[in-house]
Amino acid sequence: MRLVSEQSKAEVNRRRALDRMKPALRRLTANLMRISRGAGHPHRLANEMADCLEAMNAHWAAAECGPSSEEIQRAIDPDAAQAEFRPWAAGTDEDRARWEANGTFDIDYATKEIRRASLQMAASMLVDQLLLVRKAEADMSDAIRHLEAARETRRAHFQALAGTPGRKRSKAPV
Repeated sequence: MRLVSEQSKAEVNRRRALDRMKPALRRLTANLMRISRGAGHPHRLANEMADCLEAMNAHWAAAECGPSSEEIQRAIDPDAAQAEFRPWAAGTDEDRARWEANGTFDIDYATKEIRRASLQMAASMLVDQLLLVRKAEADMSDAIRHLEAARETRRAHFQALAGTPGRKRSKAPV
């Protein structure tokens, strides 16, 4: 019996190169981000860059082109990485309905927007794009307001479930 693959050898090699590129690109990106914030491992940069370049060259050899912009973006998308590393965290349909009702999704969305604004702000600062820095600051302020509202909605939801009245916050003099 002979098994015939539906994928060409070139496509298999291209997929292997992508599979090799993704972790290499993630390691490099994560290290650059950590270095930017004052941590990370600067001494590893050259090897991490070489690993990425080798994987991209392997893709070029297999497909006669580099990885697409979408493939590169998907490789370093933190949400895609989390979903890949922790597929069980997506929950069941019942979990998702509960998270929708109790505000968990709104909190997650606001947190994601804060992260995106932070990344945009840092990147724009590195190349002196003041207009984009200001836009990122405005986006972050909006996301923080959304996060605060989502947390208040969540608190009210759980207080309602517990049957306890909400506490009023006293306004402290400024």
